[in-house]
Amino acid sequence: MSNTDIFIENESLHVTEPAMLIRINELFRDDMSASELYDATRGCWKVSLNRANNVEYALSIYKGIVREVYLITAWHEADPTAHEKNKGRFQFIGHIAEDAVRDKYKHKSVKHYFQKGNSNPVTYINC
Repeated sequence: MSNTDIFIENESLHVTEPAMLIRINELFRDDMSASELYDATRGCWKVSLNRANNVEYALSIYKGIVREVYLITAWHEADPTAHEKNKGRFQFIGHIAEDAVRDKYKHKSVKHYFQKGNSNPVTYINC
């Protein structure tokens, strides 16, 4: 965590938009660039494309804290030639969400959305 980051871990966040919480615990580094964070978040995920198409925002989560919020504009199949694990996986295309949405979620805790023992990196909210 950089000195400029302030996290509100005790503030339980209620997500009101159709969103996908994407945990990037294994990929996250404190010194990630904005581009690296986006790439780690949009990733290659096993998702229901029908359900994913109803998602408006992707929240990038590290250790239960929202690191960034992206507006999703489209989903596409991940390139299976890049890695064999990509077969049947999808990536989103998007951009950083508008300030009103980012300010609502960024640096706040969503730990309460994850049940103990749930290792699935993707959680759907309101969709």
